[in-house]
Amino acid sequence: MNQSTFSREFAEFAETELPQRLYEALIEATQKDRLIGHIARDSSAIESRERFPENPPPKPARKHYKRGPKPKRSTPGSPRSRIEEQRRLAVPEMLAGLPRHCSLGVKKSSKGHQQYWRGYKLHLDVADGKIPITALLTGACVHDSQVAVPLITLTSQRVT
Repeated sequence: MNQSTFSREFAEFAETELPQRLYEALIEATQKDRLIGHIARDSSAIESRERFPENPPPKPARKHYKRGPKPKRSTPGSPRSRIEEQRRLAVPEMLAGLPRHCSLGVKKSSKGHQQYWRGYKLHLDVADGKIPITALLTGACVHDSQVAVPLITLTSQRVT
């Protein structure tokens, strides 16, 4: 198989989302009747040699707040955070709002030093028994809290 054929086949394989559907069926067949006692939710850095996109999606403009107490977000007409918006959306819409492009990630090590990497982040919900129930891949810049609501929703649909 030459490189161009492989690229076309891989693109078709990715578009059909066959691996995701097969894994969903596997989890449903093996874990549906089992009561899960504990779900561990964490993420892991995936380094990449991929270049940053030429035209990355624009970042939302940051607002500069005055000093003093923070305004309450629950007031009508105030901007909602991504997490507040996700609670009202369906799963495909939640996932569409997450950045998936190669980006720069940063985290603090156990010694307090900042570690940087270029690439992606794999977010997992793992059941007791070390069985991954749900996995999402995002850009490295995405904070774990931004993926928590979609992970919870997907996991609760798959297992009890």
